[in-house]
Amino acid sequence: MRTGHRILIPIALIVIGAVFAAAHITASAQTTAVTPVPNWQMKLPERIEYVSVAPDAACVAARTASRIHVIYRSGRKAWDATLKSSAQFPIQKHAVSPTCDWIAVFTTADDHASFGMEIIRMDGTRKSLSLASADGVNGPLVQSAEISPDGKLLVIGFESNYLWIVSRGGAIQARLGPLQASGVSARFTADSTRVLLTGFFSTGMMDLKGKWDWKSESRELIASRNFNLIAGLTAPMHGPQGGDIVILDGDGRFLWKDFAWDASMAIAPNGKFVVFTRKTVSANQPKEPPFPISPVLNNTPEISIRDRVGKELANGPFAGRLAGVSSDSSCVLVRWGRYSPTQPMPPTRDWLAGLDRSLKEVWRWNIESFSPFSEVNSNSGMTSDLVFDWNGDTVRAYRIPSCNP
Repeated sequence: MRTGHRILIPIALIVIGAVFAAAHITASAQTTAVTPVPNWQMKLPERIEYVSVAPDAACVAARTASRIHVIYRSGRKAWDATLKSSAQFPIQKHAVSPTCDWIAVFTTADDHASFGMEIIRMDGTRKSLSLASADGVNGPLVQSAEISPDGKLLVIGFESNYLWIVSRGGAIQARLGPLQASGVSARFTADSTRVLLTGFFSTGMMDLKGKWDWKSESRELIASRNFNLIAGLTAPMHGPQGGDIVILDGDGRFLWKDFAWDASMAIAPNGKFVVFTRKTVSANQPKEPPFPISPVLNNTPEISIRDRVGKELANGPFAGRLAGVSSDSSCVLVRWGRYSPTQPMPPTRDWLAGLDRSLKEVWRWNIESFSPFSEVNSNSGMTSDLVFDWNGDTVRAYRIPSCNP
């Protein structure tokens, strides 16, 4: 049995509610699935346990049981370092800087006082930091960790309602919180001067001292690469997933909204359009009580592409899974697709496809021979044209094709 994983990173996306979405294309429009050929691959001395990717895939950090290896996007080895993890203090996650010269490794334990982080630099220096003072229900358990585009700062979002800003030297610059909700996720703006909080209900733009530029009533925000287009959803965390898809500009000002059931969303890195999927309300509703708490929905979802002002560019029926928008904003990426709503679920083939902005399929990859798929939902515009797959002791990089004519 294969035990590797795969990261899809050329995307600006967050999965909101249901994640089933892929365009229904006529048989004549389908393309033949091909097995992708890697741009490069690297074999490491041990089995790979996890791979994290720097913004824009400047480099990747592949972690084994005893070492962490930093690899440039070209496939050339940058450096490696030993790890101090153990059965008592297993690694929770790690982040790699886009400058490729330092990483942050987070360890966990049953005792909250033992949670910690170690900054490891290319020159061999190390700095350890206790996370115990990130108090709350889930204490110092890390929800998100991202290093700024300039490589100088690290933002840590905790599963409690706290957010930390830490320097590359390991100094805590700010402890922000308690915030309104737990499960804090954050990412830096392109100029590294602010953070977009993208978690549950503590969402909006904040400076590095904790002052809000603006707050949002939506949850799980996503943003374009330059933060000039932002989207969120007002659906509740539990129960029927009905709510508004809300589109904002970079200053948090309202642009447009639309109601959706069981929505998933992706945003173009260039900020010119939004892709979302939703289920529509069936015409066949109960005529007598007891009435359901939410309407009966049609089995086949729909996909829509809309521009910044809400004008619909394309629409069609859907089945599968929305995976995002490619780094050049030319492809809507979908996977687990079935091209007829009458085909059974799950599909017999595992594939990743690129649809153009008219929802016509341009290319399709057969990825059923790849290791089990584990997406990193980057909810961001820090996109790349690369897909990484790792299995056993080998990591491979593939380039996403364009959907431009």
